[in-house]
Amino acid sequence: MNQDSEVNDDSYDPDDKEETWRDILWRSFVDYGPPYFPPDPKEIAPFAILTECADYNCNIYKLHSLLNKKLDPNERDPEDLYYAAGHWCVRNCHFSALKMIHKAGADLNIHNELGKIHFYF
Repeated sequence: MNQDSEVNDDSYDPDDKEETWRDILWRSFVDYGPPYFPPDPKEIAPFAILTECADYNCNIYKLHSLLNKKLDPNERDPEDLYYAAGHWCVRNCHFSALKMIHKAGADLNIHNELGKIHFYF
């Protein structure tokens, strides 16, 4: 790396309050919410995050793209015992997906209709 560069590995301080190039790069790939926006019905099916997490073979790349569109990970399905995406992630052992929705601001203490939180399963 060039010695004249402003940002190098030696000068990186994680406690530095200024925005670093690493923060800018991270935000360009991972920009989950909040604030959350309602899904456009022409582009995204209702309960898209729930459907993806409920699938046995969860596609984390598709989930990543849905979260980057700032969909709400706390959305609950009234037709399926008010399960949230986290309930399905834990039930199907999608721990990388659970980590992603947690990073997006999912509440891990949401109760379903039976009064069970995510980690009950």
